[in-house]
Amino acid sequence: MGYAVARHVLDAGGTAVVSGRSQAGVDEAAAALSTHGKAVGLAADLTDRPPSTACASP
Repeated sequence: MGYAVARHVLDAGGTAVVSGRSQAGVDEAAAALSTHGKAVGLAADLTDRPPSTACASP
Protein backbone atom coordinates (compact mmCIF):
# COMPACT_ATOMS: atom_id res chain seq x y z
CA MET A 1 0.00 0.00 0.00
CA GLY A 2 1.17 3.52 -0.60
CA TYR A 3 2.06 6.01 2.10
CA ALA A 4 -1.14 8.05 1.68
CA VAL A 5 -3.35 4.95 1.88
CA ALA A 6 -1.45 3.77 4.96
CA ARG A 7 -2.06 7.16 6.56
CA HIS A 8 -5.81 6.90 5.87
CA VAL A 9 -5.91 3.38 7.31
CA LEU A 10 -4.19 4.62 10.48
CA ASP A 11 -6.43 7.66 10.76
CA ALA A 12 -9.43 5.29 10.57
CA GLY A 13 -8.05 3.25 13.50
CA GLY A 14 -6.43 0.41 11.56
CA THR A 15 -2.91 -0.96 11.48
CA ALA A 16 -0.66 -0.38 8.48
CA VAL A 17 2.18 -2.55 7.23
CA VAL A 18 4.53 -0.79 4.86
CA SER A 19 7.16 -2.59 2.82
CA GLY A 20 10.05 -1.65 0.63
CA ARG A 21 13.42 -2.93 -0.50
CA SER A 22 15.41 -0.49 1.64
CA GLN A 23 15.42 -1.02 5.41
CA ALA A 24 16.23 2.65 5.91
CA GLY A 25 13.27 3.76 3.78
CA VAL A 26 10.91 1.34 5.51
CA ASP A 27 12.08 2.49 8.94
CA GLU A 28 11.61 6.14 7.98
CA ALA A 29 8.09 5.58 6.63
CA ALA A 30 7.03 3.44 9.61
CA ALA A 31 8.38 5.98 12.08
CA ALA A 32 6.55 8.85 10.38
CA LEU A 33 3.32 6.85 10.15
CA SER A 34 3.56 5.73 13.78
CA THR A 35 2.55 9.21 14.87
CA HIS A 36 -0.90 8.35 13.46
CA GLY A 37 -1.29 4.80 14.82
CA LYS A 38 0.29 1.37 14.71
CA ALA A 39 2.57 1.11 11.69
CA VAL A 40 4.92 -1.76 11.02
CA GLY A 41 7.73 -1.75 8.48
CA LEU A 42 9.05 -4.77 6.62
CA ALA A 43 12.01 -4.61 4.26
CA ALA A 44 11.67 -7.15 1.44
CA ASP A 45 12.03 -7.43 -2.31
CA LEU A 46 8.51 -8.54 -3.18
CA THR A 47 9.60 -9.57 -6.67
CA ASP A 48 11.50 -12.45 -5.01
CA ARG A 49 9.10 -15.25 -4.04
CA PRO A 50 10.50 -16.38 -0.62
CA PRO A 51 10.44 -12.89 0.97
CA SER A 52 7.02 -12.12 -0.49
CA THR A 53 5.66 -15.39 0.89
CA ALA A 54 7.11 -14.50 4.29
CA CYS A 55 5.30 -11.14 4.17
CA ALA A 56 1.98 -12.97 3.86
CA SER A 57 2.63 -15.33 6.76
CA PRO A 58 0.92 -14.52 10.08
